[in-house]
Amino acid sequence: MRAQSLLAVNSMQQAPSSQSQGGVSGRMVAVAALIATSTLATLATDLYAPIQPHVADILKASPEMVKLTVSLYFLAGSALYLLYGPLSERFGRRPILIAAIAIFALTSFMSAFVTTVEQLIVMRVLQGAAGGAETMLVLAIIRDYFADREQVRAMSIYRAAVGFTPMFSPLVGVMLFEAYGWQASFLVVAGLSTIVVVALGFFLQESNQNRLKTLDFAQIGREYLLILTNFRFLLLSMVFVASVGFFIIFHSAVPFVIGNELGLPSRMFAYLQAGFMIAFIIGNLAANQLMKIISVEKLLWLCMGVAAIANAVYWIAIASGELTLFSIGLPILLLAFCNGPIMSAVPTLAMASTKASAGASSAMLLTIVSALASGAAVVEGRLQTALDVNSSVSIAMTLSGLLLIGTLCAAGALRQNSNSNDSRHSDDEQVG
Repeated sequence: MRAQSLLAVNSMQQAPSSQSQGGVSGRMVAVAALIATSTLATLATDLYAPIQPHVADILKASPEMVKLTVSLYFLAGSALYLLYGPLSERFGRRPILIAAIAIFALTSFMSAFVTTVEQLIVMRVLQGAAGGAETMLVLAIIRDYFADREQVRAMSIYRAAVGFTPMFSPLVGVMLFEAYGWQASFLVVAGLSTIVVVALGFFLQESNQNRLKTLDFAQIGREYLLILTNFRFLLLSMVFVASVGFFIIFHSAVPFVIGNELGLPSRMFAYLQAGFMIAFIIGNLAANQLMKIISVEKLLWLCMGVAAIANAVYWIAIASGELTLFSIGLPILLLAFCNGPIMSAVPTLAMASTKASAGASSAMLLTIVSALASGAAVVEGRLQTALDVNSSVSIAMTLSGLLLIGTLCAAGALRQNSNSNDSRHSDDEQVG
């Protein structure tokens, strides 16, 4: 089985291959620009994540409220994906990305001057809404430049490169906190964002060579409806939800396990995240090699199996009553490893299943994924409060639910693809 051919800018035109779109140098610059831009969104979370327990103390807020500054940050991005998609089809990817990162820089700066957790939540929501353009446009730009297996490989290289930043950023966040206070991480992100805006203006070329002449909202609505009625697309989106949900929960909840349950300093979360990202990068690099010998579908099944093993190991650690950094760290590293290939392969499979434009399909995919994955992180916080359990238990419960949903949806999507292939093969035989 192989992924269906990708389709681009309008529903009647085939996606440009890497040979016909941009050239080698243009594609390299585009990927480099995407890496630099995505690093900002990573820093906005990873510099801040390990110091959340301290922020709760300083702002006199509950852990659940502080967790919302992470989960709602991701949720806010999903609110505008459906707008960013059409705008990038009409005006181009480049101007939308530059404008959004400029707003991201401003809201990062303003976040450093809040005095209550409610104000911080508001600023993080605005910051996440602006940062959502980067998340959506990455998929659209990569789809503009690459096709089929090249797209999966480009995505895995991109994610591996971006993955180096979270290896050290949590530790830098702790050091900034200890030296200058919790606001320092937001000021650093604001400064770097300003630099990236200038760099994008000079070096990033427009990848969407077939921009719409007008915004036809009726057509946009029909395109989104076409996507939402694609059952395979929806199933694969839920697999992506399970993967991204794990990442958000890791950043929003695990720091409280490290600090409140294990009694360890914030630096230990930074070290755990470094290992987390090493495992994630290795997973992406492994996916890049495995794609040479096995299909995307088989790679997905392999990763889902590893995720199930990791989830079982995590439950065993909780049931034993002997939580340590190693007993919770091992399953987390296994999950990070298998999520690398999943996050590279699933978006390609999902967008290949629809004839909608790159902007519309990536916007709808990320709207579904960000909304539901962020919602899973909110559910984790509510479970902890409602059931009066430790974060480690509420994390395990939420991850188990995500894994079950992801596995069932992966099975349904791949079975549907197999049936579709069998049907086409039968039709070819009859024609023959």
